[in-house]
Amino acid sequence: MSLDDFLTEVSSVLGVSQRVLETEYYMVDIPKLIEKKRKEQLADYFMQLQLSIASNNRVMEEEDYHNLVRNLTKILEEENKTEQNKLDRQKLEALRLMTNQGANRTRGG
Repeated sequence: MSLDDFLTEVSSVLGVSQRVLETEYYMVDIPKLIEKKRKEQLADYFMQLQLSIASNNRVMEEEDYHNLVRNLTKILEEENKTEQNKLDRQKLEALRLMTNQGANRTRGG
């Protein structure tokens, strides 16, 4: 795939022109933007699927439907896990300061 082909594909995914992509976006940010856009599309697709189910408008066989839902939820759950597992340095330092000042000691003992 040539660079022009790649930029054309990315510009269509992000919904901007190739010229805007080349002049207003940093190339190092493009993979993150594509991943974010893909997750947004998955969330939208999952919402449409839920609405379809709510209206009892299934178009898939039961097994295919369960596989689709399992794959979609797996991707969305992985996104939530990575956000939850990030270490907050400031909170860790605040906790360390509290324990150094005696917050972890019991009174009267």
